Amino acid sequence: MLPALKTMLKEVATFMNNKSQGNKDYVQYLDILDKYEELNLANYITDNSMMVFGNAKEGAANDDSAKFK
Repeated sequence: MLPALKTMLKEVATFMNNKSQGNKDYVQYLDILDKYEELNLANYITDNSMMVFGNAKEGAANDDSAKFK
């Protein structure tokens, strides 16, 4: 019985290490995704002509969108 428990302990330890590493990788992925979104948002804010709702060239579209505010 004891060798089986030792084997199970090793398997559980391996599983926990893999799960912990996966969680750390997921957090890093979310950090990278957050930075990417912030950069894109900053790009659109500095260049209003590319924004969908901030484009002053499309007067009719802005007039219609003002009704929903």
